[in-house]
Amino acid sequence: MAKCGIEVVLDLLDSAQLGIVGSVQWLDWQREQIVKSSDKILILCSRGVRAKWRAMCDGAETRVILREDVRSPMGDMLTPALSLLVPSFVRSDTFQNYMVAYFEDVCSEEDVPSPFNIIVRYKLMKHFEELFFRLLDKEKHEPGRVNRIEGITQDQYFHCPSGKALRDAVEAFHAYQLEHPNWFEDELVKDTDVEVEEPSLEHHAIEQPTESPITIRQSVPGCIEDGPSTLINDVTPSERDHTVYSATLHMTEGLKGPTSNEFK
Repeated sequence: MAKCGIEVVLDLLDSAQLGIVGSVQWLDWQREQIVKSSDKILILCSRGVRAKWRAMCDGAETRVILREDVRSPMGDMLTPALSLLVPSFVRSDTFQNYMVAYFEDVCSEEDVPSPFNIIVRYKLMKHFEELFFRLLDKEKHEPGRVNRIEGITQDQYFHCPSGKALRDAVEAFHAYQLEHPNWFEDELVKDTDVEVEEPSLEHHAIEQPTESPITIRQSVPGCIEDGPSTLINDVTPSERDHTVYSATLHMTEGLKGPTSNEFK
């Protein structure tokens, strides 16, 4: 962050606020703030992203739980993040706020959820300079010139301590993958073996059910003037036909009936 001179919002760096407002509220608030501005949402894809996205699409009764979910005090943040981001993405008039990337030495394009295939997928660290220009909303190629940023290209980024640590970590992980072909299966945790803390839906929220489709229910004070209100986001992704079904229902005593949309 300091090397590139940008501010990064990450759940691991904001655990105190997460504990106060709850995971889903934190994710949705951050998404709204970014979409309203010129900031970017960077979706960094991996085998874990692929597995959880496919489980969402297949309506799998068994959740995909990774060892990292068990270790993290926030639990699984990825599944609720995808259930919020994908409908927002497909409804967006412009995709300027969204960026997708993956480390090509340890991941592949197959790890990218299908709705994001319509935008550029940056290979890291090969395309890191291009990604950085996107973050700045600057053009790398201009008439008669090519702009460059010193120190962040594929053959330069590791000259600083943080870049070297990143390269060493990627190389070590790549070597581990070669030595352990079933490494990802070893990272999976059986749903019956451990209880993973679900993203906190306390503070004006109702418990999230586990059945398909993925549903997030939130009590939203002030959403509708008369009486308590409930906002229900229903997201049903389909990997087969690249479709996302989204239903939103606001309920008070005087209002009935959902609104639903299908996005392709």
